[in-house]
Amino acid sequence: VSFQLGGWLVTFTDFVKPRAGYLGLQLSGLDASDSDQRELIWAPRPWAAFRGSWVNRLGRVESVWDLKGVWADQAQLAAQAATSSATTATGATLPEHPNALAYQISYTDKDSYKASTQGSGQNNSLYLHLIKPKKVESTTQLDQGLKNLLDPNQVRTKLRQSFGT
Repeated sequence: VSFQLGGWLVTFTDFVKPRAGYLGLQLSGLDASDSDQRELIWAPRPWAAFRGSWVNRLGRVESVWDLKGVWADQAQLAAQAATSSATTATGATLPEHPNALAYQISYTDKDSYKASTQGSGQNNSLYLHLIKPKKVESTTQLDQGLKNLLDPNQVRTKLRQSFGT
């Protein structure tokens, strides 16, 4: 299943653990000269990779991802599987690729954002913990949550509410 979102072609590659809210998606540039391709992959703890989202000067939503935590989880699972006498399928390992992203349906929590300073004038991050994982109970909720997440207006509105603007 594929659909167009802005300049990207979004393709569902997997429906992994739909009750837990994980999906496999692939983003491909519609422009032939755009060789950038991103694969959104599921992980046991995708929030280990998510660092936050914010609205930039142009009003576009941007996110920060760091897959070190996800790769650490994969390494730990591999080590446990190697020492375990029983062989269990742990799923595909995550590729160590700069464009790899972890994905989970999320919601914006306005109470998580605090613009105050702490201690010696150290500012709290403008985007840390702005979006939290949302538990999905059914595939219907997952479909609706995905539509809401991918709707730029919806995300922009939620994030602006979080910033109190």
